[in-house]
Amino acid sequence: MHEENNALRNGFGTTVWKEIERLMNKYPCQIYDNKTAWWNTDLSVKFLEYHFATRSNRDDNVLLLWDDFSAHWTQPVLDYASSINVILHKVPPKYTYVCQPADSSWNKPFKVAHRQGESERQRKKDKLNAKILLIQKSDDREQASRKVVCLRKKLNNIRLHLAAPSRPQMTDWITSS
Repeated sequence: MHEENNALRNGFGTTVWKEIERLMNKYPCQIYDNKTAWWNTDLSVKFLEYHFATRSNRDDNVLLLWDDFSAHWTQPVLDYASSINVILHKVPPKYTYVCQPADSSWNKPFKVAHRQGESERQRKKDKLNAKILLIQKSDDREQASRKVVCLRKKLNNIRLHLAAPSRPQMTDWITSS
């Protein structure tokens, strides 16, 4: 079954493949699955094939900067890259962020969105704390006390809520960056 999934459905089973195929038809990307969830030699070759094998000027050399990850530098990858005139060059360790814009184009929007969410939560907390202070200064202590208890419950409910993005959300995010 594993071989069939790899050959026919990029590693996915028949159920998940229906959604993956729709996403690949909608977005300009390829989506693969493998048992370990780690990038490997096969994925490196498929990446090269998808991005470089069918280009119109295949006789011209293309320079591809890749980090030092071991699956990028296996003999099958080097042989395939050479066969399609892709020159692979290693980016020195700790310099990947300089040479791979994807690091900043994907990670930066995620971090910005996360910070905005945190800022919004903090603004809500500050607003509720200001209300609590105003109510505590009012004349009617009993009524103020009830309102403060209610507002403090709201304050405690303002929490960070992390949820994994759906496959369509993730595909849209990656292909639009």
